Amino acid sequence: MSQKPVHRGLITLAVMLGTIVDVIDSTVVNVAIPYVQGSMAVSQDMVIWVLTSYIAATALMTPPTAFLAARLGRKRLYLISMGGFTFFSILCGMAQSIEQIVLFRVLQGVFGASLIPLSQTTLLDVYPPEKHGFATGIWGTGIMVAPVIGPTLGGYLTDYLNWRWVFYINVPVGLLALLLIWLYVPEETTEQPRPFDGLGFVLFGIGIIALQVMLDRGENRDWLSHPEIKIELGLVIFGFYTYFVHALTTPKTPYFNLRVFQDWNVTVGNLLMFVAGALLYATMSLLPPMLHNLLDYPVATAGLVLAPRGGGTFISMMLSGLLVSRIDPRALLVLGFALSGAGLMIMRRYDLYMDAEMVIWSGFVQGLGLGFIFVPLATITLATVPQELRTDASSVFNLMRSLGGSFGISIMTSVLVRRGQMHHEVLATNINPQNHFMYSPLLPQVWNPIDPHGAAALNAELTRQSAMLSYMDTFHLLMVLSLLCILLTLTLRKPEGFQANPMAGLE
Repeated sequence: MSQKPVHRGLITLAVMLGTIVDVIDSTVVNVAIPYVQGSMAVSQDMVIWVLTSYIAATALMTPPTAFLAARLGRKRLYLISMGGFTFFSILCGMAQSIEQIVLFRVLQGVFGASLIPLSQTTLLDVYPPEKHGFATGIWGTGIMVAPVIGPTLGGYLTDYLNWRWVFYINVPVGLLALLLIWLYVPEETTEQPRPFDGLGFVLFGIGIIALQVMLDRGENRDWLSHPEIKIELGLVIFGFYTYFVHALTTPKTPYFNLRVFQDWNVTVGNLLMFVAGALLYATMSLLPPMLHNLLDYPVATAGLVLAPRGGGTFISMMLSGLLVSRIDPRALLVLGFALSGAGLMIMRRYDLYMDAEMVIWSGFVQGLGLGFIFVPLATITLATVPQELRTDASSVFNLMRSLGGSFGISIMTSVLVRRGQMHHEVLATNINPQNHFMYSPLLPQVWNPIDPHGAAALNAELTRQSAMLSYMDTFHLLMVLSLLCILLTLTLRKPEGFQANPMAGLE
């Protein structure tokens, strides 16, 4: 792929279609979960596997992309991955039981796992080095905007059609991507195949699967107070520890090459990508239920209110793609985390009586920040990686985004629940005979604590207030995390040989 491709724009469209449908599928199903649960008549613990099976399968199968690309060639692997993803999307929509849909989601994740790292490495190869920032901006737009529009798209499909269409929507996009890949993505000489690290695959798989199950079930099982979570934590430690020992000592090429972490920028960049994934996915998992349950927004309205967040991300992605080769990418990273923190600072001032404008502006500002993070972060993380390790490094980079999202959703949900319980307990202490305000004529009669119906209504209001306070606490924690990343960004080193190019991406 070293020669200049004839149809660069169509190649970009082809690989971006695969990237977008893969990333959207990590969030588009969220709003359809209650409908899937009702249709399949299963418990919440069981239906959650519709989400986690896909994430776990994707995380597990992302690192072997380099091995498979070397063995099959990138174009052939892309066709197989896109075809399998589209086929199992159809089967997910046709599933008649929860067991079937979970199985097909696993297989959907297995085939879709290679799409993102393949798209990144393909774009880096078809664009010359001076346009890598521009190409990364295009690719990163799909990575960052797709999770934002996923819940909105899923809400509309579920409301106006049914939940099965959150899977069927992948079919026309997948078929178009297959056609464009077949026609326009050039063949390339495959790299020297390397042996598959079966033991590493098993050990890493144990760690990933146990981690995902622990994160999903931890809150319902009260975390380490339950024996199940202790067992899963033990499997996480065993799987990851033994894998890293194996990877560092095996004479063969490991499941994914740890040599990529010899570069300080790669190590710090992956850590920052983990946090950025947490900021993105945790926020997007918290906002829809807050708008729907506390502010009584219909699904369609909530989608419209959240849409400007994606608009902000799109704008900053395009700008950062143009600017990343003109100025120091570390400056863009600082700007991105600062804007993300500013958006979250606005969000920690939310209340039950705010108007939609506050949600729109806070989302737009945070979206701007997230867009300024991804492109320079990908650029500075992968800039000094040798060509033979680029697919490995890209796979790990995207794995960190997925793991960060899983951690962010789980931990922030746990914080939300526990802070809500704490706030309810504190507020409830004011409901007592010694509080003279309880007898004030300003207190609505519907909240009369002496009347059983009034006491129930008052408790419901306390629960709403407590929930909003817990959301504010969670946004505050994410804000602090975002601002702390600025300090970590300052430890990154400017890649040797990096030169600003005012015309990069503009030719």
